[in-house]
Amino acid sequence: MTRSAFFDEQGYVSPIPLLTPEEVSHYRQAFDEVERNLGKEAAQVQLMSKQFEYPFIWELATHPMILDAVEEVYGPDIVLLGTHFFCKYPEPEAGQRFVAWHQDVTYWGLRPPKAISAWLAIDDADQENGCMRVIAGSHKEGIMEHGKSDRNGNLLSVNQELPDERVAVNRAVDLCLPAGTMSLHDGLLVHGSNVNRS
Repeated sequence: MTRSAFFDEQGYVSPIPLLTPEEVSHYRQAFDEVERNLGKEAAQVQLMSKQFEYPFIWELATHPMILDAVEEVYGPDIVLLGTHFFCKYPEPEAGQRFVAWHQDVTYWGLRPPKAISAWLAIDDADQENGCMRVIAGSHKEGIMEHGKSDRNGNLLSVNQELPDERVAVNRAVDLCLPAGTMSLHDGLLVHGSNVNRS
């Protein structure tokens, strides 16, 4: 099955090789400097749409291999909506931070609700440290009504969450990404992540 056909059917494709080990090291060092300057709290989820402030973020967002992969599954008409660094630090008390099940397009107000997210791993992302999980095929169900999470530690900015009864957890797939690889997912795909227990 082609990458495009798999994306159409499942709503995601992963992992996609992207950066060399040297590039991963370079971008990790660039992020580490931003983290040192802004602090971990700001670096955790507040680094949004900083591509005009930090040249290395623009380099990543416009990386030719990212654009080629997006074009392969989505077509050539591409607009960058924004960028977002997302860090889920390990926490000493077994971890509290998680990302509730949600759909990206509910944030963005797009009409029609058509978008794609590219997630690039700068560190290895695996089950132990709370990699992204997706509900395969859920993008075909359209926009779902979200509520508010009643669990502490939801990293989503408006604390949104899909109710448990709306999520087919039996179709969940862990998107484990070695550093330097990425995944693509449809903006309607239900996804989230568990706590970082590493």
